[in-house]
Amino acid sequence: MIPWLAGVAGAATLTVTSTSNAGAGSLRAQLAAANPGDSIAFDATTFPPSSVTPIVLLTGLTAAQSGLVLQGDDRVQLTCHAAMTSGSGLTVSGASVEVEGLRVAGCPQHGILVTAEYVEIRGGTVSSNDLFGLVVEGPAASVNHVFVSGVTADANCQAPGGAACAGFGVRRNGAGLGPVVVELTDVIATDQVNGGHGFALFGGESATVTNASAIGNAGHGLVCSATSTQSVAEVVVAGGVVHSNVGSGLVLGARCNGAQIVGARVGTDGAAALGNGGDGIQVFGSDDHRLVRNVVADNAGAGISVGGLVSGSPPERLTIEDNVVGLSADQQTALGNGADGVTLTGATGVGAFHSLVGNVVAANVGDGVKIAAQEVVLTGNWVGTNRLEEPGLGNGGDGVEVTTGGTDTHLDGRPDPDGPWLPNVVSYNGGHGVRVATFDVQLSDNRVGRN
Repeated sequence: MIPWLAGVAGAATLTVTSTSNAGAGSLRAQLAAANPGDSIAFDATTFPPSSVTPIVLLTGLTAAQSGLVLQGDDRVQLTCHAAMTSGSGLTVSGASVEVEGLRVAGCPQHGILVTAEYVEIRGGTVSSNDLFGLVVEGPAASVNHVFVSGVTADANCQAPGGAACAGFGVRRNGAGLGPVVVELTDVIATDQVNGGHGFALFGGESATVTNASAIGNAGHGLVCSATSTQSVAEVVVAGGVVHSNVGSGLVLGARCNGAQIVGARVGTDGAAALGNGGDGIQVFGSDDHRLVRNVVADNAGAGISVGGLVSGSPPERLTIEDNVVGLSADQQTALGNGADGVTLTGATGVGAFHSLVGNVVAANVGDGVKIAAQEVVLTGNWVGTNRLEEPGLGNGGDGVEVTTGGTDTHLDGRPDPDGPWLPNVVSYNGGHGVRVATFDVQLSDNRVGRN
């Protein structure tokens, strides 16, 4: 529960009794009449629980009263009229507003636009809107804390130019605006059109996306990037599935720093081949990410691509740990990725190393791991096989290829002389086990054979 104006004297429940755009008993009239802390409910006769009843809007609605609770109960749909040429279906501009189970569809801008702090949106759908299904924008001199759970965004981005659009969006609408802190839990973004992404984080202080689904969108499953005057920090993606998108699964782009991707299924649900059209996870122009315990398979490009294909400064200080790249979650089914399993390109500076620890990288079309970046350390990985070291799961190319730009690479099975032996096991690959085409590469305490 979010903080709101609890204990407001005289708080009341206002009831919507009309499906009209305006006038007595309409939702618009009750929003205008509401006082701080009031609730708005919908009459069960006019809006029966067994069905979804539309309210056709000629202009958008605004929830401006602080502490307002709008109880849609998944039986009310705000539908924007075809004659409505601008505006969002519902704009939430009042602090500490709660919206429960409301459907918003067919609007010429966004389905729901949130510009206030401490807002909670629970349940409902946002569908077939021209721009974002639900978007949070940071106002000046304030911190947006917005909590969204159980909402489905479907077939939004109906207007052309969907590359700047998504089912769910977080953005600042100008330099110097307040930070945006958003939590998205158990939400679904599916089938956005015209290049629209499932999730788009275009500036903000932090965003947490937990157990979310990004499926079948015309752009990327999730994209995080910002302009030169903004940034995105502390993005966390925990669990969830990201598959069947036209673009890449997850894109951590320019100035999206410090992301953690943990326990996601990318290109698969853990068992089936449901690949994305680009890379599984793509990183460029941003630093300090942790990719941990993900399953990344059946993507048309690389499983994990760092620093390549897209312009921007080379990423630094990535941790890629305990992921399964190219196999099912149980490591028994070869799903592969269409290029290399993991590819690292772009020179990094001194101390700006990447580490790959405890990953399984197998059954990919190209190399298991391709390195063209400085200061990369590999320890305790299985490349071309699973943790049981079973055959038949080799990568099509080399197990590990260290090529031009990959200086100061270490395949080190005992990085701590007093610690345990954690060899890189490189077996059953179609090319060389380890191929080195540059200088200053160290190999020690590994197990390489049967390639």
